[in-house]
Amino acid sequence: LVVAAMEADASTSVYCSENGQGRGTVATRDLAAGEVLFQEPPLALVYPTSDPAWLGALRSELRALSEACAWQFCVALHCLPKEEMPNPCPEGLTPMHQETWQQLNRLCGAEDLEGEAGTGNSELAMLAAERCMAASDEAAQFADQQRSPEIRAAAVIRLAEVLDTVAVRVARNGFQVMDLASRPPTSADALFFRVSFFNHCCAGLNNASWSWNGADGLNTVKTTRAVSVGEDLTISYIGKPWCDLAKPARRRYLKQNFNFVCLCKACTEPAEPRSTDSAGKNRKGSSKLESLLLRWMTEADSETVAEVPAEKSDAVAPSAAPERVSQPTASKAVLSDEERLERLLRRCEGEGLPASREEALQALRAEEAHVGKALIRLRRSALAATSAREEEEAARRRARALAATTTAAGVLLVAVLMAWKRW
Repeated sequence: LVVAAMEADASTSVYCSENGQGRGTVATRDLAAGEVLFQEPPLALVYPTSDPAWLGALRSELRALSEACAWQFCVALHCLPKEEMPNPCPEGLTPMHQETWQQLNRLCGAEDLEGEAGTGNSELAMLAAERCMAASDEAAQFADQQRSPEIRAAAVIRLAEVLDTVAVRVARNGFQVMDLASRPPTSADALFFRVSFFNHCCAGLNNASWSWNGADGLNTVKTTRAVSVGEDLTISYIGKPWCDLAKPARRRYLKQNFNFVCLCKACTEPAEPRSTDSAGKNRKGSSKLESLLLRWMTEADSETVAEVPAEKSDAVAPSAAPERVSQPTASKAVLSDEERLERLLRRCEGEGLPASREEALQALRAEEAHVGKALIRLRRSALAATSAREEEEAARRRARALAATTTAAGVLLVAVLMAWKRW
């Protein structure tokens, strides 16, 4: 089962499981608690605060389409090798070295795109590719380079295809790191190679941890307890207090954010009987809502996540915190197509968007009946129409000004000729 060692290292080795759980890392010898396993630089490190103007504007546009996925495509733009990067290179981007690019392509994630061939590039990827190409076009003006419209269009489609593939690897393997040495401390999105092959374990049962040092630019991975030879090395993909939630809540969060059903020790072992005097039950002054929240966060109940065969993420993104952890709610009634259309039209009316019933229906069809995405599409269409009208009006003004200038020049020329003739 052991298929490769990441480099000359007598402490760890990567394996590929036979039960569909993907790759992982095992100890090749007995390890002491607190022992440093390795240190590694990032494959990519992106500080959003360092974005050039065009990339900052793109980040905002991507967030309008998907708050959860925008960062993945911003990081993906920093992971392009020379042969995939537009030429000239856009401001703020540097082609990834070929060796680093090869390591990136060994990370998991590409399997998420299997079966999607022929479905076209995502809207996020097309937007990122178009803005990246526009930034390259701007740089090309200074270099006296030009692209034909046909070549440019093909290049945008090819770039979007690459960005989709890279972004899914970023989503499955991204880390959020904090540079505590800077003032103020600054967060960044990072990709690492070796630690990306560590599997996850919940509830503080992981036997390894990682820490980022912004000063030396290294990620350090070490054990948190003694580890026996052959034992799987694990880290926690989620930080406290979310890693200590009840099993259903943890597994739901991992499935939503990392696309796998957790089968770690904490999630597969039977739950221990809990005391009748559970935490918070006798807390003085606790409200009923607080008690319910506490029980949901700390007690396992009958709710489960379907344990369908699913590959664990070979790589991890230990996020500082999820934006929110929602309580279970009753399922909502499914809206009919007509109800979705009426809801979209009401929202357009509330925002003053001049959308007809037919335009709203076309937007819903294009966005697979998603009201929110259809509304974004209509906003963009209205903005494009407004921009087109403004450009058309500006063109008319320029034409009138040119005509007036031409007329004045003609009158002046006639006056000069007549004066010359009299002289």
